[in-house]
Amino acid sequence: MTPDHPPTDRALWRRALPFLAPDARAWTAALVLAPVPAAAAMLQPWLFQIAIDETITTGDLGQLRVLVGSFLLVLLIGFAGQVGHTWALSLAATRGIRRLREALQEHLLALDARFHDREPTGKLATRATTDIDALGDTLNAGAFTLLLDALQVCGVIGAMVWMNPSLSAILVLVGPPLAWTINRLRRVLRRWFAEIHTTQGAMNGWLAERLESVSTIQLLADEARTERALAQHIDRYTQANLSANVWDATLFAVVDGVSGLTTALLLAAASGWWFDIDVTPGVFAAFLDYLSRLFTPVQEFSQKVAVLQRAGAALEKVVDVLDAPIGVPDGDLALAGATGHLRLTDVGFGYHEGVPVLRDIDLDIPAGTRVALVGRTGSGKTTLTALLNRTYDVTQGSITLDGHDLRTLKLADLRRAVAAVRQDVAILPGTLRFNLDLEQGRPDEVLWDALRRCQAADLA
Repeated sequence: MTPDHPPTDRALWRRALPFLAPDARAWTAALVLAPVPAAAAMLQPWLFQIAIDETITTGDLGQLRVLVGSFLLVLLIGFAGQVGHTWALSLAATRGIRRLREALQEHLLALDARFHDREPTGKLATRATTDIDALGDTLNAGAFTLLLDALQVCGVIGAMVWMNPSLSAILVLVGPPLAWTINRLRRVLRRWFAEIHTTQGAMNGWLAERLESVSTIQLLADEARTERALAQHIDRYTQANLSANVWDATLFAVVDGVSGLTTALLLAAASGWWFDIDVTPGVFAAFLDYLSRLFTPVQEFSQKVAVLQRAGAALEKVVDVLDAPIGVPDGDLALAGATGHLRLTDVGFGYHEGVPVLRDIDLDIPAGTRVALVGRTGSGKTTLTALLNRTYDVTQGSITLDGHDLRTLKLADLRRAVAAVRQDVAILPGTLRFNLDLEQGRPDEVLWDALRRCQAADLA
């Protein structure tokens, strides 16, 4: 994916299919149950029309009681179908989003240090939280319910045409312009929601970096400039939200206005002002009910389109991360009982292409040997040690452990064999045991021995 050639919505949702497909039975159940509440909604105005034209006006109370019972039965069936549809949909959507969240987290952990050096932590946190949540909201209350709305709209139009084709011709006057307007506004909304996700990710990434270095900012008395920079990020994010809200409100207002216009046209036609159309009181009342049922989902459609566009923008960002290549691929060779013989042959490395940090390094370190790397700041000491556990891969030459090229070894085995003590201390949320052991299940005596060796036993 490139900025000049953004993916289509169809391509994006195709990428999400592997995470949704395992719950095909729940999706199928939701699909099968979707027509039930739509059909119930179609029958109610028709029963209402019969009650007015064939029982109330004629005084047939017995038939009216039958219609009332039928009406209640249709309501119950529609309610049961709606409950079943919503339950199946929520179950499938929740499970699918969980798989996507787990896959994204797994991929983020597998991506190499080059990727994480390039991408701000706050931005990646936004992808794994806010963007995933937007997709969950869409699957639960947006994308699939559009099918239910579409069925209801088609059913309403069909029922209106069947009941009175002449009166239904009014829809031809308002339908095509409304569809064209909704499509145009949908495209505008998509662009603004993409901008919202972009600015939000940039703001979160910038803020996370500043919070991590807050002591340095205070030491340099740089608070004022930092506040101005934050205000610029907030302004861009706020402007994107305001623009999206304006266009969303415009879409809602257009649908609402067309609904009122259609009602006025219906009244004019039924009154014989423009056309000589034979309309009974029951048909007219049913048409008013059908219009409400027609424009309510269309009006909600404007909101769901906004949700879909927000989700499309979020999914695009998530897919960008999922498609990021793993710069340090896993090897196939298992490593057991390493002795520790290291050999570096013509090793070269650079964080950026064309800017080497290490050149032509040759070292042969037998097992059991102690070696100290001495050099000025920035000479590559830390970089060289990062190559030993494949935090980064060499860009030239090779490194072997016990005669095996590091790139051929399984990463988990290699990193168990290489111990590292970092300059920057990272304390993870949780207990002291968790920070010492990372849930590896080591016995207490091993942990106490580690604390004694680093002279921290008295602090525990």
